[in-house]
Amino acid sequence: MATETMSEEEFRQDLVNNNLAEYIMDEYSKARKRLGTLLTSDLFRQMRLETKPFVQLFRALSGEIPVLYFTYHALKDPAAHTMSSLAILRQQSNTLTTSVNTSFSTFSFMMRTLDDIKNLYEVRPLILIDGTTEYKPQEDGPGMDLELTYVVICGIPKRIPILSVCRDVSFEYPGMKSGALHDINLHIRAGQLVVIVGENGSGKSTLIKLLSRMYDASEGTVLIDGLPIEEYRLSDLRDAMALLNQEHSIYPVSMSENIGLGYVACVTDTEMIRVAAEKGGATEVLEGLEDGLDTVLEPVRTARSFGLELPRHQILEDILDELEVQRDVSGGEKQRLVAARTFMRLHSPKIKLVAVDEPSSALDPRGELELFSRLRAERGGKTMIFVTHRFGHLTRHADLIVCMKNGTIVESGRHEELLALDGEYATLYNIQAQAFAPA
Repeated sequence: MATETMSEEEFRQDLVNNNLAEYIMDEYSKARKRLGTLLTSDLFRQMRLETKPFVQLFRALSGEIPVLYFTYHALKDPAAHTMSSLAILRQQSNTLTTSVNTSFSTFSFMMRTLDDIKNLYEVRPLILIDGTTEYKPQEDGPGMDLELTYVVICGIPKRIPILSVCRDVSFEYPGMKSGALHDINLHIRAGQLVVIVGENGSGKSTLIKLLSRMYDASEGTVLIDGLPIEEYRLSDLRDAMALLNQEHSIYPVSMSENIGLGYVACVTDTEMIRVAAEKGGATEVLEGLEDGLDTVLEPVRTARSFGLELPRHQILEDILDELEVQRDVSGGEKQRLVAARTFMRLHSPKIKLVAVDEPSSALDPRGELELFSRLRAERGGKTMIFVTHRFGHLTRHADLIVCMKNGTIVESGRHEELLALDGEYATLYNIQAQAFAPA
């Protein structure tokens, strides 16, 4: 049930970014095979699958119709119909009722599944078209080279390139009157550490989503290592990227799997998982959990109760509560656990781009400094892009700072160069610096 739950919308972006769809489907198939013909949905959900009154009436009467028929003939010819015959008929009627209910439940579930598939294909204009070119850089080679020239985001996405060159690119979220990104010109060279800054709504996160090909631009071209991004196979690009943002989720599986799924090839490597947890700052969080790496924060509900309200039922309620204990962590602890998953992903030699989008909103200043320092320590030739509101920890180390406003790049350069311009970057920097200036 955990793998089925992970297919839900809240986990979609994680599964796409980490290229986990195939792994989840394989695990689901294995579990489904072990269960055989058993239904995976709980009893109460099965009972709610069909709610139409006429169907409920038919299901209720399906076991009574044979009895009514028997009664009618018994009245006409009492000698030919005994009580034992009625008892046998009653038993068979119950079997018929069960079969009818099961059939309707199965049919209803099938129709809901078909509706879900239909809805999926109704939004097909937003589905990215996969490329055919293999993206296979040298494992010890440089990171991704990204360049964007005149980038715009507008209308239903039809094409977009990633890590290399972006030319004449546009994009707009559905329902917006103006483009989310426009007139973008940017070249991120392989191995550079880039920091993107700007006010809320300036387009920083959207730019990251374009570079990671979560969206395609309706106009323009983005190139990765010299080729349009749409020409590359999506699975290859996903394997070459590590993305960390504040929207990542905790999966309904153990903490060990939560971290290990960052690098599926080593999902059972406990030592590698512990190293990733330490780099992500999650070691203390795990030590504070009773079951450590075996802890499941939000277990899938597999047991339910009905009619256990009386005091004499307390023992049964206690047993039920112990079966699936919900555990909770703070926002900062959750971000550390998710960061550990990213460090696990960085063990993969295929990673060439690391994109970090405001992952520390719930961390204290020390936790944020440690996270950014450990991420920079993993650089090793990879291209790194950070989106942040807080300048101090990163801008001094940046090879390139990109300052955005109203969906476009207004300034770019190094820290000292941008301060000398006395423009948007200097304004934002000075606002933060004033908090530390003498009164």
